[in-house]
Amino acid sequence: MRGKTMAQHFSVDGSSITASAAAIGRAAPRVSLIRSVSAIAVSATLVMAPMTPLSAAVVLWAPNADGFWDVAANWNPGLPGATDDVTISVGGAAVRTTTFRSGTVTINSLASDEDLAVTGGTLTISNAYTNTQATRLQGGTLTLNGASSLASLSHTNGTLSGTGVVTVSGAATLTSAAHRGSGQTILQGATTLGTGGISLDEGRVVEFRGGVTTGTSFAFNLEAFNGGGGGILRNAAGSTFVDSTTSAN
Repeated sequence: MRGKTMAQHFSVDGSSITASAAAIGRAAPRVSLIRSVSAIAVSATLVMAPMTPLSAAVVLWAPNADGFWDVAANWNPGLPGATDDVTISVGGAAVRTTTFRSGTVTINSLASDEDLAVTGGTLTISNAYTNTQATRLQGGTLTLNGASSLASLSHTNGTLSGTGVVTVSGAATLTSAAHRGSGQTILQGATTLGTGGISLDEGRVVEFRGGVTTGTSFAFNLEAFNGGGGGILRNAAGSTFVDSTTSAN
């Protein structure tokens, strides 16, 4: 019997206990009382047992090969979900590429020693994202809500979003790059601003720390999504800004 059913069947108020106790002089009622009290104890145990929270699982990229995120066979034990900590590290001599191409997926964290390419859909990482290889944002949306550390960033289309601080230690290329959300993008290495430029919204801060070189044309667009708040494009002290444009917007 489930705990709820037992609790409804047996009464633990004073009158029921007294009524049963009054019959203790006869053998059968004594057995009935013992059974009743025992059942009440079991019922209380079932009802009061605490719930065990779901814990995060570690999900690993399985093949020593390039592949698509949405293919279940590429993951051990299966496709990553919202509470999962994901690791992409095959350990081979060749650097592999995991491509996120479609769908809407949220995971808890991601640690990668391989290239990550986002070409479509929306990938949200709730906490830390670290990648010792290349991160390529070529379409779709990559939302980073935790502290993120990237070895390099090639952002040639799509949207980088989120509330976290994204630090790129190496080279970065921004071409038709949209940055939104209340987080920051800190570019510590040399940065190239290509054709199409950069769009900022929702208070996004993009800070150059390792020098900037523009292409022959460059556009800077505030409130690109009409979300309000605009954004800040900042060249830190000691970071050079080389303007190679023949036209700018």
